[in-house]
Amino acid sequence: ALDEGDLSFNVIRLGLLEKLDRVEDIGPQLMRLVEHFPKTDRFREALARWHSLRNEFDEAEAQYRAIAENNPKDFQKSLDVARFLNAAHGPARAREELVRLASQPDALVEYDLAIAALDIREGDEAAAAERLDKVIAAHKGTEGGGKAAMERAKIHIRNEEYAAADALLDELLRVDPKNAAALTLRASRYLVVDDNERAIRDLRTALDVAPDDVQIMMMLASAYERDGSRELALERMAAAVQRSEFEPSIVLRYTQALVEAQKIDVAESLLMDAIKRQGDRRELLV
Repeated sequence: ALDEGDLSFNVIRLGLLEKLDRVEDIGPQLMRLVEHFPKTDRFREALARWHSLRNEFDEAEAQYRAIAENNPKDFQKSLDVARFLNAAHGPARAREELVRLASQPDALVEYDLAIAALDIREGDEAAAAERLDKVIAAHKGTEGGGKAAMERAKIHIRNEEYAAADALLDELLRVDPKNAAALTLRASRYLVVDDNERAIRDLRTALDVAPDDVQIMMMLASAYERDGSRELALERMAAAVQRSEFEPSIVLRYTQALVEAQKIDVAESLLMDAIKRQGDRRELLV
């Protein structure tokens, strides 16, 4: 096996090959690193990408599977295999892999959730709902069951089945009143029916739990706007701009609100500051 000195030398050599754009030589160098450091995932990930660029999908898949085997407690690595199969071969192969994972003894709920998400992307919401209902029944009171309940509530909300969504979300919040995700989702349901007061209440509670969550800040700003509390809305947007480090979409939304509030000077100052910080982002320049 290579020692640490050999590792450093080979990583440096790999970097030089990349700078010289010697693509054909990069693969063999990565194979050497993977052979001698089989537990180092970043080498396998790089090799998988190299194979993918050459349309060598079987070889790339083998690397993603090896990474999953290296990390048996990290379900995301197993899901990465399914994601790769989806990108390389289509949803049928991804589904086959997810069903295999979900069928294993003591399989994690996340694999069923991934199948349900795939069902929704393919337009089969009924199949997704049926699977989620089974997960909720089988894992009631567990973290996995809670994740399934969240996804099922989203389907209910899309279908305007608000009572059913409320039942699921209320139970989650009975168990954990500070479940920020459930509070935020319930608030989105209230906003759909213009129940701004209850949406604001849930979002303020969620923000107490997750004070750095930019999505919650912007949802609360929207709820304040709809409720006629413009200054409170502007305060939340200003906080979101700072917390997001001047993310262009948030900057532009705040700028629009400032213009509507006839605070033109503040809007211009904000845009100039954002361009200085994020001048490479075209969204701010058009």
